[in-house]
Amino acid sequence: MLIRAVGYRGIRANRQLFLRTVATLQADKNEQYPYFPCMRFLTFGDGSMRRTILALSFVAAVVNASVAQAGWDEFWARVHLDFHRMNCWPEPFLHADKDLVRQPMLAMTDSGWRMQNTLSDHLFDVETHSLTQAGALKVRWIVTQAPPHRRTVFVLRGATPDATLSRVEAVQEAITQLVPQGARPEVLLTDVIPVGGSGDYFDAVDRALKDSIPPPRLPEASGPTGSGGN
Repeated sequence: MLIRAVGYRGIRANRQLFLRTVATLQADKNEQYPYFPCMRFLTFGDGSMRRTILALSFVAAVVNASVAQAGWDEFWARVHLDFHRMNCWPEPFLHADKDLVRQPMLAMTDSGWRMQNTLSDHLFDVETHSLTQAGALKVRWIVTQAPPHRRTVFVLRGATPDATLSRVEAVQEAITQLVPQGARPEVLLTDVIPVGGSGDYFDAVDRALKDSIPPPRLPEASGPTGSGGN
């Protein structure tokens, strides 16, 4: 198979070229090539010398064929790659465009969940910096009701480092009571003040809204309602 791949013509051409070169060197070994004393020992009538020459010629032909075969394989590999690229275009390039469109949406979603899970000033006691009842209920909702990958609790920084530390400790204690074993939600600090207010304010607004609702009754009819007669 190897001789078939290389070709008999290549082997014969390399052998003849090698024989002509050695014969020329041997003919002029004493006059023109004094630096090649080993050539005087070359005798082409010896069988071992012929086998050596054939072996060298065969190796040279195989090396040339291997180099050519390597370039041929690279060419067809490139053709195969270009074929599939052109047939699946533009699918490989759509993913980068889709990611660019999704990134703003993902950033806004993360910001919304951070605002939702942030414990602001009105959820902590002013004096002790412990959680109020509303703050404890919000921590409970985050830990038990939010999606599992959205259960990170954000704590708004206090006016002083001591106040911030007290807030974090209060939140971690509340989480420990809710999740006594296993992995607990992470508690992170934030400087972004969420939009909102105290529970008393929203309770007052809700009560005022309910008091201003008119009773669900139809208005009384006005004007004469009697029937005409002769």
